[in-house]
Amino acid sequence: MSQTMPHPTPRPDRSSTNASLFAGRAVFATRWGGPDVLRVAERQVGPPTPDQIVVEVAAAGVAFVDILLREGLQRKVRPPVIPGHDAAGVVRAVGTDVHDLREGDSVAVWTGSTG
Repeated sequence: MSQTMPHPTPRPDRSSTNASLFAGRAVFATRWGGPDVLRVAERQVGPPTPDQIVVEVAAAGVAFVDILLREGLQRKVRPPVIPGHDAAGVVRAVGTDVHDLREGDSVAVWTGSTG
């Protein structure tokens, strides 16, 4: 599963020649620090690998560990980092090895990590 993003809105990028790309917004921590280091930016999400899905996120959660990560107290990853561990939304693309989900299915996702 691709990493989730706080309140992104993936949607097919109709301006691209590759219709399997999705465009969305994400909140990034650009460096270690307080809330002032957070920035919203556009992000391209490619097609899923065989064992992945792409989810249009309707709601995302950010946990206390994400605050610690943003402040540099949990240095599992380096900035820029996208905080968040869980999300809910709709499946928009399915990898070839995924057989229990289809495009249009509602899902809840836990990524297991931030980044």
